[in-house]
Amino acid sequence: MMQLKDQSPNSGNLQLFSVFAEQIPAAVAMLDRDLRYLIVSRRWLIDYELQNQDIIGRYHFEIFPLLQEEGIGNREHKFPHSPLQK
Repeated sequence: MMQLKDQSPNSGNLQLFSVFAEQIPAAVAMLDRDLRYLIVSRRWLIDYELQNQDIIGRYHFEIFPLLQEEGIGNREHKFPHSPLQK
């Protein structure tokens, strides 16, 4: 399990999620609203063959550039009921 680098006021919550991700036998990743990785599980690293990379804090399309090249990253997604909308 990759460790968190962010020590923001919500770091206690992130640490709790880190413990969860460490124990879960599934591929789990959590990104912030800027699509930077906060937490990844061991299974996620194994499934995407990224065990030897430091993922935390990196931009999603830096890790998976083909997604952006194919236009997936260039689409604007609207979720009208999401509390995360800016």
